[in-house]
Amino acid sequence: MDSIRSKYQKYGVKNFYQFNFDQYKNPHEPIIKKSIKYVNDNWNIDLNKTLDLACGTGIITNCLIKLGYNNIDACDAYSCEYYQKETNRKCKNISFDDIINGELDNKKYDTIICCFALHLLEESKLPIFLYKLTQISNQLLIISPHKRPIIKNEWGWSLQNEIVIDKVRTRLYQNIFF
Repeated sequence: MDSIRSKYQKYGVKNFYQFNFDQYKNPHEPIIKKSIKYVNDNWNIDLNKTLDLACGTGIITNCLIKLGYNNIDACDAYSCEYYQKETNRKCKNISFDDIINGELDNKKYDTIICCFALHLLEESKLPIFLYKLTQISNQLLIISPHKRPIIKNEWGWSLQNEIVIDKVRTRLYQNIFF
């Protein structure tokens, strides 16, 4: 069976989700749920107004709701329909490029959570993308299946905490411009 990563490479991210979004289920979902619970219980993180960035199937949103948080916005370029079906909540069809181009410039969040997606952004776009996120949030939580993306302080974010649970890496960054 092909991995998700190999399918991304074979079909492209957009085509993969266009034709497979209703069949996709993140195999790391139990680990992601453990990570969110750990972060909520152990780290100094403000989840009162959260952006579920590249929200996918709504794993993060559903975890946050279960923990008692309800002020959650969600956006994804590929899976809004599936997110809405899984969470019964609205999703904005916004891509990483849309964010670079100012789509969220008028928003403010306590925390942005990006789970299993930011490593897919082209490295050349990462600095401006992360700078744009500094304009709308104080904290950034990245959940990733590996060390990517590597985030440099000069892009506006300082690593505060990191855990690895069953090879899933969760990192909390603080905005250094606020």
